[in-house]
Amino acid sequence: MSSNRRHSQRREKGVAYVLALILLALFATLAVGFVASGDMNARISRNGISAQEAQHAAESGLAFALRQFKLTQLPSTTTPATLTSNLYPLLSAQFNGTANLGGSAVTFDGTTVRVPSVAIDGGSFEFAVGPHQDGLYYVDVTGHAGSVKRSVSMQLTMTTPTNSAFDYGLASKGSISISGNGEIRGKNNLTEASVISTTNNPVAISVGGSSVIDGDLSCVGSQTAITISGSPTVAGTSDFTQMADHVHFGVDAPIFPEVDTSVFRALATGVIDKTTDTSRRDAVYSNVVIKAGTNPTFSSDVTLNGVVYVEAPNIVTFTSKVTINGLVATVKTALPLTACKLSFAGQVEAAGVESLPDLPQYTQVKQLTGTFIAAEGFDVSFAGQFTTINGTIAASKLTFSGQASGTVRGSVIGLANNSSSISGTVDIIIDRSNGATIPPGFHMPLRVSVLPLTYAEAVGI
Repeated sequence: MSSNRRHSQRREKGVAYVLALILLALFATLAVGFVASGDMNARISRNGISAQEAQHAAESGLAFALRQFKLTQLPSTTTPATLTSNLYPLLSAQFNGTANLGGSAVTFDGTTVRVPSVAIDGGSFEFAVGPHQDGLYYVDVTGHAGSVKRSVSMQLTMTTPTNSAFDYGLASKGSISISGNGEIRGKNNLTEASVISTTNNPVAISVGGSSVIDGDLSCVGSQTAITISGSPTVAGTSDFTQMADHVHFGVDAPIFPEVDTSVFRALATGVIDKTTDTSRRDAVYSNVVIKAGTNPTFSSDVTLNGVVYVEAPNIVTFTSKVTINGLVATVKTALPLTACKLSFAGQVEAAGVESLPDLPQYTQVKQLTGTFIAAEGFDVSFAGQFTTINGTIAASKLTFSGQASGTVRGSVIGLANNSSSISGTVDIIIDRSNGATIPPGFHMPLRVSVLPLTYAEAVGI
């Protein structure tokens, strides 16, 4: 019996040992499973985070791209066929050499513009602009986070900006000074005489003396100032507390027009040059070009009919009465303003092209209504008297002084970052009853815009 018990005990110990091994193997397997499951969950979690970061990068890139499009102005001659070729140099100028691209550059393969990787917190993005269909384009943005990427896209089209310099009575890229008894009045309502400056100069607009501005005052730079002193009236009030509601900072910059005076040059068939006696009293000139370097002074009463086209360089001076039945246009130039001037020092009586007689030489000119002066690259000054002006005045520098009162049927536009000033006893009445119609010789640049309902997402790893 004792021998059988010993064998039985040994068998029981053997079974226990085997069971222990089985349980150990089972627990080891379970442990490995738990570790694998935990690792898989961690990877799933990491991938989920990476996916979110990639999606965030893609959407950030889309917002970034749309912001750049908003700041980019395409030439007015851009067509669907030339959109990307015109966009390429503009985006290159914005990005190449900047920290955003880290030494890389924007590329163009003939159809598609590609902006390389831009690093952001948690990832990066790149985007491309290319043709879609039916004259539309697309912007495709890919966001990266680790090995995960997400893409978003929207369709694009070209639009004319709705916020233009023609929406204002006086709009200038430079600073604006209104002093003395200078007035900008609205003929039909106060807002016609609104004033805006887009300069980054410390003082964008200064108003002083007993000046009167019927409209609001606005500047684009949030760090620039609008100063008001003396006893002016702004937006119908001389109360500085109420006036504050009509002074605006950091507004969106209006789009300024491109100037193309070639339509006028083609109609200027007569010539004024150094051989022309511009001192003749009661001289009449019709559809003339003032040749470069002539620098004429019209010292007696003169009448200019139709188109007066001024080449550069030229300093054209009117010291006596000048009657303009038509318009004045200049060649677009980058020469110094000291060599390119139009000075009206005497009395100016200006009527639109519609006042011209029905003669063959004026048939085409009479169709070009709405422009009085188009002078990009010229300094234009009115130091004497003037009366009704039938059309927009635009120049790189504008000065109104002396005694003057007249209605401008259009807008007054400073085309460059030079100061524009109104002083003395000058009363400019803005009549924009035709709205923001773009007059001849001016074209609005185009802008890339998105079609909101075309947002789409794509997934890739």
